Amino acid sequence: EQLNLEPYRLTLVGTKHTGSDTAYEFQLVIVPVVIPPLVNGEVYSGDCADMYIRDMAVSIYDNLLVKYVLFNGSTVDWWASPNAVNSTWISIGLYKSLSEFDASLAYDFVITVRGNVSELCPATVFFQSQDACEYAMHGRSGEFQCCPHGITQPQGPPSECCVDQLSQSPYRLEYLDHVLSTQSTSYNFGIEVVTPNVSALVLDQCSTMSLDYLQIQIFSHINVLQVLLEDRVLPFNITPATNYSNWLNINDINKFLSDFNPMVPASLTVVLEGWINEPCPASWLFNHPAPLCEYVFHGEEGQVTCCPLGLTQKGQPPESCGCRDDLDQSPYRMAYSIETQADDTSTFEFSVAMIGVGQDLNQPDFDGYDTDFGVAVNCSAMTIKDIKIAIWSYVNVTSVTFNTAVLDYQFTYNNPQSNWLWILGVDYSVTDFELQVPLSLSVTIEGSYYELCPASDYFGSQSSCEYIVTGYQPTAPFYEGCCPHGVTAYGTPSRLQNLAGNSIPGWTYGR
Repeated sequence: EQLNLEPYRLTLVGTKHTGSDTAYEFQLVIVPVVIPPLVNGEVYSGDCADMYIRDMAVSIYDNLLVKYVLFNGSTVDWWASPNAVNSTWISIGLYKSLSEFDASLAYDFVITVRGNVSELCPATVFFQSQDACEYAMHGRSGEFQCCPHGITQPQGPPSECCVDQLSQSPYRLEYLDHVLSTQSTSYNFGIEVVTPNVSALVLDQCSTMSLDYLQIQIFSHINVLQVLLEDRVLPFNITPATNYSNWLNINDINKFLSDFNPMVPASLTVVLEGWINEPCPASWLFNHPAPLCEYVFHGEEGQVTCCPLGLTQKGQPPESCGCRDDLDQSPYRMAYSIETQADDTSTFEFSVAMIGVGQDLNQPDFDGYDTDFGVAVNCSAMTIKDIKIAIWSYVNVTSVTFNTAVLDYQFTYNNPQSNWLWILGVDYSVTDFELQVPLSLSVTIEGSYYELCPASDYFGSQSSCEYIVTGYQPTAPFYEGCCPHGVTAYGTPSRLQNLAGNSIPGWTYGR
């Protein structure tokens, strides 16, 4: 168990807020082993200088929900086992000999937990250091068993000299289309995942890079109103590029390669003020008839900083086929639980449960809202990407948690009385639920209120809230959109028809 007798070290690089989750980035590095002399002529009975590593583990708080684990750019299987009080070992299998590692490289090891988390490891408190996590490795060297055990140390910053090789990058930016109006123009792009062109003659440095932020060069007179990635509003800022152009810096993307769907480009929308038919100087410079934009992806791989630069290619806009809204043919239901008040805040508790999948959902289709997609779309095993709840427009939401994880949220207009509270990055599938075992969803608002949703007034019940679950059916060769729409405690189609009809004055059916 002597760390100085084995060649592996684990360092903690830092954290990233990725969507509604938190990613903790470690790096496995190889160090030379120097066997120190012993006193009184003693000799070591064995060492682990060429240790074969079977598995590696990090001790994290046992109340955290692990979403996925990456090693060297790929998702890997992991398992949990008890450690000490309040802590759990998160382990992965490596099954590698020392010769299979390159001592000049650092190997990324990422643990992503659900929600916004400020501390991952109990060792952080014990050692009074944000860089401290307890780790252990297991393997053997010849006939000797090896089990080195240590505390992570801080990693130095990656090289400031970035690698600009688009051919080695797994990402490309496509221009899809744009929608013009006198008030604003929306440019739609797609972030596509491709196979990098890496050969034995080229040093592989950025083929599994993260995507932290993106730059697009635009004319300096253009005013950017909003940027959205997969409908999530992203922060941005503007910095000078040339005497006639600026860089639009799209920040906080913070995604790993495994977060992207290789079959479907991730949608990126840039909303510009006014009627803008030529946003980028590259179109003018290259005399290109369609919008052509220069872009730079920024990310990291190991200790290498990556900044591949490219020009947008024309991509094919996805078919606008809508989504299937059929609550009876979806596996999830949402119910209202209770409202509590404390410290001038009100918390509304809901529960989300899986009631069945596949053949368990054989109810007839009679809610009348499947005109976009048709009943041929199967949503019986859909994922949950986001959840929307129609709430009073005057309430101020302070936090949202799902299954104890603190999630991001934003608001979109529903009608003059209400907004959609859009709970982002839920990212659960049917395998994350136990049948008919509900998971908690909590919404906390400022002030003392007994009703969160306009539906409470319309149905005469505090427990009524209109909701939409958005997701997709993971069916090859494409992903089918699903958006079942319901009312907590009132799941019948007749209630939904009341929402859409004229029986409730002033109510507008919203999506």
